[in-house]
Amino acid sequence: MMLPLTVVATRAVAIVAGRILPWLVAFATRVIARRLDVPEIVVHGICLYVAAYIGEVERNASLVCPVRVFHDLRRHRLPHLRSSSSRMST
Repeated sequence: MMLPLTVVATRAVAIVAGRILPWLVAFATRVIARRLDVPEIVVHGICLYVAAYIGEVERNASLVCPVRVFHDLRRHRLPHLRSSSSRMST
């Protein structure tokens, strides 16, 4: 049975990524740890902390997105403001 080229390519990429990426991460961690002269576990912990911090900053930034704030303000305007704005438009 002959598989389509896309399936073969996808499997090849998955196999390479599955074997190469963990090795690259370990290698990068080791190089950074040696360059900074700290244990590898410290570099690993700092990377986890930075990733969590960046995730939290991105989550909070999405809460104050100007477009979202504008839509929330328009959606939750007070009733007396709605009636006064409709009177002004006539």
